[in-house]
Amino acid sequence: MPPPTSFLETLPREEAELIRAECATVELRTGQVLADVGKAFGDAYFPVSSVVSVTTQMRDGRLVESTTIGREAVACLPGLLGSKLSRQHVVAQVPGSALAVPVETLRGLLGSLPEFEARLGLMADCMMTAMSQSAACLALHPVPERCARWLLMTADRVDSNSFHLTQEYLAAMLGVHRPTVTIAARTLQLAGLIAYRRGEIQILDRAGLEAASCECYEVVRDVFREFLGGE
Repeated sequence: MPPPTSFLETLPREEAELIRAECATVELRTGQVLADVGKAFGDAYFPVSSVVSVTTQMRDGRLVESTTIGREAVACLPGLLGSKLSRQHVVAQVPGSALAVPVETLRGLLGSLPEFEARLGLMADCMMTAMSQSAACLALHPVPERCARWLLMTADRVDSNSFHLTQEYLAAMLGVHRPTVTIAARTLQLAGLIAYRRGEIQILDRAGLEAASCECYEVVRDVFREFLGGE
């Protein structure tokens, strides 16, 4: 799969330039909270080399991921659509750069950004599809398949077959205990699909990992391909 096109690059040049003029380039660290439940939105984020997770946090502090956001979309979308308070926990998943812009600033520009404004609704629909697929995946598919899907989605968004990821974080994103992730990762490693050492993941056999993944990877990938105007 070719790397996903940046969402900003799909906009008319004048709109993209107007947005970028209001953005600051920031470096996100793993686990950094970008929006929290019940709190007002601060910035919206256009990931560049980072990856962001939209998660649900339980009362005991456990997290489970509902969708992943890379450069194909914008994080904290509900704030741009009019929500004052976040209903989800949004965190940086893979460290890297992003363009950050205050939600209120960007909302104030919407009248000057007709294409961007029109595509926000389509983006929301894509994210709802991704969240629905994630819920079905969590309920129906075994952990090794889900793990393969998650690794493929992350690799697509960072445009690299190597990235930093701890087992603790992967377990949180998949909604399972660490020993379960250890077994799943070992299964993929013994099959020669990945290498894992000291928090560094390397995909060795991309085609094999896709074959080991559940159908959810292709479903979500194709939804965003269509959204970005790809094949």
